[in-house]
Amino acid sequence: MTALRLVPLRRAAALVVGATLLLGASSAAAPAPADASTAILGAVSTSYPLTGPVPSVLTNPQASGFPGPGNTGVTVANAQLTVRTGSVMLNKSGQVLENTLVRGQVFVVAPNVVIRNVRVEAAGEWGIHVNTKLGARNLVVQDTEIVGQGDACVAGIGFAEYTARRVQVRNCDDGFRVGNNTTIERSYVHNLRKSRGNEHNDAVQTSGGTNIRIRNNTLLGVWGRQTSAVFLQAIHGRVDQVLVENNLLSGGSYNLYVEGVQGQPGPTNVTVRNNRFVPSSSLYGYLRTANNPRITWSGNTTTTGVAVPR
Repeated sequence: MTALRLVPLRRAAALVVGATLLLGASSAAAPAPADASTAILGAVSTSYPLTGPVPSVLTNPQASGFPGPGNTGVTVANAQLTVRTGSVMLNKSGQVLENTLVRGQVFVVAPNVVIRNVRVEAAGEWGIHVNTKLGARNLVVQDTEIVGQGDACVAGIGFAEYTARRVQVRNCDDGFRVGNNTTIERSYVHNLRKSRGNEHNDAVQTSGGTNIRIRNNTLLGVWGRQTSAVFLQAIHGRVDQVLVENNLLSGGSYNLYVEGVQGQPGPTNVTVRNNRFVPSSSLYGYLRTANNPRITWSGNTTTTGVAVPR
């Protein structure tokens, strides 16, 4: 991947409230050491079968044209990242956070924020929390890596009104939690956390939302265990206008769920096309539907070239 031209990190006074660092026009911190974010506390590899051969598309998805470790995540060396410790609050419209290692969490409460070339060692529930109730919308996260620490991370990014591009997530319960007006593209989710054994892991999950686009990603749920690579479940609200396209899907009880539960109708206007499903990676099958979802289904095959029926 072509490296981005680096822009110097803005510097100015930072206001620290408790453990929260409020990034204003300028703030400074010491540069990260060369090995600043190599540790994954309590990480457990879950993307591969415990025994037997591992499909080569999982060990090297890039060779098959999918996102992987070499074309997602931070594009600069650790030594070029500035360290921020604690919770970083992005509270100004149009604010940019870049070339940074965050040892904590990032909270977005303003519109039109950009996060790029950032590595988050997620020591809390979220790598990046998008709070739409406080005004977050049109967030763009790109060339970023989120690594859950220990048993803390519930999701890499959540919940709505954002675009994630070339983002890598690992060692969290879920990769992305998505809602209204959310796009996940050219990203890589793998090695979701299964340390307690009862996590309901999804590489991408929604429980309600419209205008959701999931395209050109590598989405690896837990091999042969709950829950999915992509989980589209109308439970807290309707799910409508969803595109799932050109993804590599693996893992879960089923690789893909499209369902309505607890009185909600099945998702509507869902297009699932040209995805590649990894055979035998799920416990029960490729697709689970419930409550009459409206799905347009085409061009979906296994990684061995066999058509996957609706």
